[in-house]
Amino acid sequence: MIPEPYDGIVGGFEKLWESKERKFLCMISQNKLPTMWYRELYTERLRLLEHFSLSDSIDLYGIGWDRMPFRVGERRLPRHIERAHRAVWERLPFTRNHPYEETIRKVWRGQVESKYETMSGYTFAITYENMELDGWINEKIFDAFLVGTVPVFRGAPDVSDYIPEDCFIDGRRFASHAEMEAFLRGLSKLEIDRYRVNAREFMASDAYRPFTKQAFADLILEAIEEDLAAAS
Repeated sequence: MIPEPYDGIVGGFEKLWESKERKFLCMISQNKLPTMWYRELYTERLRLLEHFSLSDSIDLYGIGWDRMPFRVGERRLPRHIERAHRAVWERLPFTRNHPYEETIRKVWRGQVESKYETMSGYTFAITYENMELDGWINEKIFDAFLVGTVPVFRGAPDVSDYIPEDCFIDGRRFASHAEMEAFLRGLSKLEIDRYRVNAREFMASDAYRPFTKQAFADLILEAIEEDLAAAS
């Protein structure tokens, strides 16, 4: 877990949370390749984009998508050497069709000035982490909570130990992307609002405290005090 900079849905987030004009589904992420291949979700995000692009049901935002995404397995060199290699490769007189090139060109909507304002224009957001790892919960799911967007989450397999299951949609529950899409489209307004309200209540509860700046500050202070006591 990493500390979240916001203490619940207050201030300017109220207006974004209450936004009524919402499209179906978005994903905001950077185009990059995982450093570790073990249980990575970069490839799964690309597969998901490919599926939802077939029905024009998803908008992709983020930096780096004006270039084609790397495929897992393409980078076998140190990062700085790999960047130089790719810069040369892209200037060669021949081209290689990338398996996701058509998808990316179809769904990418550019960069964003504010991920919160952009995400608040959607009912659902794909908030997959970079890999599946116990306790691996970063800002993505909370970004959606803050603006009243229902997150479709994958990342920490133990996420429900920290965040109630009725606050988000677990991407692991679906056998296929088609099944996921059918589920999302089948939710009633009442069911969608229930997810939104549950997430809002979670962020206002003591259960959210472990993710706050104050909780992390307390942990650091406690560690310092223990070290000082041991050294005295």
